[in-house]
Amino acid sequence: MDRKTVIKSKLQGIESYNPEHITALEEHLSWQIINNDYDFEANLALLRLYQFYPERFNSECARLVLLKAIISMSHSDFTLCKYLIHLEHLSEEPLSQVVELGFLLETCRFSEFWTKVKENPKVFSAIPGFRDLYVDVSTAFSRILYT
Repeated sequence: MDRKTVIKSKLQGIESYNPEHITALEEHLSWQIINNDYDFEANLALLRLYQFYPERFNSECARLVLLKAIISMSHSDFTLCKYLIHLEHLSEEPLSQVVELGFLLETCRFSEFWTKVKENPKVFSAIPGFRDLYVDVSTAFSRILYT
C-alpha cells in the first residue's frame, strides 16, 4: 500500500478524530514537503485534530500546511486551512506572516508579496521550489495584466 492510501485508511469515519494519528499526519506532512506532494485531506485532518486537541498544536506544522495550501494555488484550500486554525494562533508568528502573504497572493499584489518575502526569506525556506513556482505565476499574471 502506498503512503497516501495508508493515511487515508487512518482517516475513515470516527478514526479521523483519533489523536493517536497526529504524529503520523505530521510525518506525512514532512513526507509531502520532501517529495513535493500535496495531500489536502490529510492536512485538513491534521488541522482538525489540532482544533480538538489544542495542547498538541504544532505551529510549525500548521505553517507548513498553510504554505502547501498556498502552493496548491487553490483559494479554497488556503481559506479552509486558515479557518481550521484558532484565531489566536493565526495572529502569532510565524503563522501571521503566512496569512499575510497568502492574502497578498490572493489579491494579486505580487510586488508587495516579493517585498515581504525579501524581508523574511525564512518563511518559505522549508518548501523546496516555492520561489520558482511563484516567479512563474507572477510573470504570467503580469503578462495578462499588460496585454
